[in-house]
Amino acid sequence: MKTISILSALFFTFSALAGPDSLKIQKADSSAYFPIQVSFLPGIGTNGTESGNFKNNLSLNIIAGYNGGVEGLELGLFSNTIKNDVQGIQIAGFSNQVLGKTEGIQAAGFSNFSKSNSNSVQLAGFANTNLAASNGVQLAGFSNVVRGDFNGIQGSGFSNVVTGNALAIQGSGFSNVVTGSLQGIQISGFTNTVTDTLDGIQASGFVNVSKEKISGMQISGFVNAAKKVDGYQLSGFANAATDVNGSQISFINVARSYEQGAPIGFLSIVKHGFHLLEASATETMYANLTLKTGVEKFHNIFTGGYQPMGNSFAWSFGYGFGSLVKFNNQWGINTDFVASHISYGNNFERNLNLLASWQIELNYFLGQNFAFFGGASLNGFYTSKFKPESSEFYDAIIPYKTYQFNDGVIKQIYYPGVSLGVRF
Repeated sequence: MKTISILSALFFTFSALAGPDSLKIQKADSSAYFPIQVSFLPGIGTNGTESGNFKNNLSLNIIAGYNGGVEGLELGLFSNTIKNDVQGIQIAGFSNQVLGKTEGIQAAGFSNFSKSNSNSVQLAGFANTNLAASNGVQLAGFSNVVRGDFNGIQGSGFSNVVTGNALAIQGSGFSNVVTGSLQGIQISGFTNTVTDTLDGIQASGFVNVSKEKISGMQISGFVNAAKKVDGYQLSGFANAATDVNGSQISFINVARSYEQGAPIGFLSIVKHGFHLLEASATETMYANLTLKTGVEKFHNIFTGGYQPMGNSFAWSFGYGFGSLVKFNNQWGINTDFVASHISYGNNFERNLNLLASWQIELNYFLGQNFAFFGGASLNGFYTSKFKPESSEFYDAIIPYKTYQFNDGVIKQIYYPGVSLGVRF
């Protein structure tokens, strides 16, 4: 009680000395100015019930305050609310609200709010919100929102949102969103979204989306998607785009067309790209059917082969990658590397039984949809399969052996080969 009495006495003494008209204000002009104000609650202070019409250099709100404006410093134990503009610093234990423009710094334990244009630094334990175009920095424990264009930096524990164009860096624990164009960087733990063009970088733990053109780079743990890419997409699982001038690197890449560059991954599908079906024969597998997909510079190869072996047969399935260089409309050369697993009869071979082949082939094209090819290969066969009830390795599928050796566990055989076929 003694402490409260002392605070009350100090407050009313200060009010009598500092307050306009010694607390006897009846009406104040909207442009009224007084250097210092002190209040307990809105309307209970040195500016009286007309506090919304006064601008101060120093505003002290013991619990909460409502004032016309601040050019300087405002401190509030709980909250500060300004009817018009702030030029300076607002610090509150819970929240700051500015119904006009903010130029300066807002710091609060929970939230900061600015209704009109802002050139400021906002620091909040939970959220910062600006309802108009803003420049500056927003740092919050949960979220930052700007309804309008934004230039600056946003950092939050959960999400950042700009409903306009941005020249900015956004960093969040979960998601970043720009509903216009972005020049800058988005970094999040889960997802980044730009609904217009992106000139910069998106990096996320799960997915990045740019609904129009990206000039720069997308990096994600799972999926990247963009309409047009002038740069790079790198993801842990899939990339998708319409037109690409650059490169996609992922397990699966999908695009409509490539102007330059190449997709690199296990499976690349380019609608207006490279799609070939081959029928061929080699010295090892007498009949082969192969699918190639991607672009000419770099394509994926899926292949299967067959070799009759007396009363039985051998079969293979393999994967590889290759590149085709055209000299003109009739001639070209391709280089392929393919690794195939070989099994016998109706069983799947569980031992190591791998045939690796590096092929260089000359192509003669008859129009756009047909070609003859033939060339040479260097082959390596690696097996841990033994003959039944024998200590000898089973390598009957190999036609001849130029060089071979084994360490008792794996046998290696190397030999040259040839290939002939047609492409559709």
